[in-house]
This record gives sequence, structure tokens and C-alpha cells, in this order.
Amino acid sequence: HQWTQEPLYSPLDFRLDDKNFPTVIETLEKANIKYKLNESNGLISVPATEVNRTRIRLSSAGVLKTDGVSYSFLNDKNKL
Repeated sequence: HQWTQEPLYSPLDFRLDDKNFPTVIETLEKANIKYKLNESNGLISVPATEVNRTRIRLSSAGVLKTDGVSYSFLNDKNKL
């Protein structure tokens, strides 16, 4: 008897908001990446084996991480 086991899901450091929701979902679906959405906090989880591939796909699609870190101080206009 063969058992099927659901893969272990890991959260991405991308959160859905009104602006990026369509892009994120479309990108995941086009890449045939299964995902789970936590509707209370907007956190997206994907199979642990797909985390790196998913991050690359979302970054390529222009979706930004929501880690709260800004490196804007490094641009040329703000040099010390």
C-alpha cells in the first residue's frame, strides 16, 4: 500500500498586498508551483524544495520582499 504524503511547506519572505497579489498568484500558477496562502497575514508558503526557485521567479517578476529592510541609503544620490 503506497502512502502519499503532502510535502513540507516553507514560508516565503514575500507577503501579498493589493498591488502584488495578481502578479504573485499568476507567477506561481504559470510555474506550476503549489502554494498555500495564510489569509490572516498574507504569508505565502510553498513546498520546501521549491523555495529558492520560487524566490527567483517572484524576484524576476518584479515582486519585492517585505523584510522591512531598505538599502536606499546606498544609492548614488545619498553618498556621504
